[in-house]
Amino acid sequence: MYVEFKTELMLKTRFTTVLMAFWLSMLLPGHSFSQVLSDTEIQKLFEGNTVLGRYTDGAPFIEFHHADGHAYGHNRGIANTDACWIVQPGKVCYYYGPPERRLLFCFTVTKIDENYILTNAPPNTNQGQINAVARVEKANPDKLGDNGKPWTCDGLVSHLFNKRRKLAEFK
Repeated sequence: MYVEFKTELMLKTRFTTVLMAFWLSMLLPGHSFSQVLSDTEIQKLFEGNTVLGRYTDGAPFIEFHHADGHAYGHNRGIANTDACWIVQPGKVCYYYGPPERRLLFCFTVTKIDENYILTNAPPNTNQGQINAVARVEKANPDKLGDNGKPWTCDGLVSHLFNKRRKLAEFK
């Protein structure tokens, strides 16, 4: 119990520190505490790696970003099914669920030290609002996968957004 409390306290402290650094970077012009990542930088950072962190309400998430566009893992303790990711100009977008019940979320990514701020971007509501603080782990250390279930990304895969092929941007 003490270990769980200590871990939770460390995560909350880290989360608060990262948010303070982010707000300082916005308030102090000319001081570079943060860097907003381009689509190319997001693609390079996320593809083949695991993104994990906490939403602003404290709920956890962890997702392995497979090169084929699948996003394996969980959000708020709920296992992903039919979850996919794609990079669009200046943002990363996620598609959750089957086509008839699909949810779409997009975020800009701001680097602060070794942490990343995910901020709501179009077509999300509350654009510009911080959604989560994350970090990136190399590869797939938790062996996240589809658990043997069929998985559909409907062609919305991240590797299609490159110099060989251009995707339409959401309006």
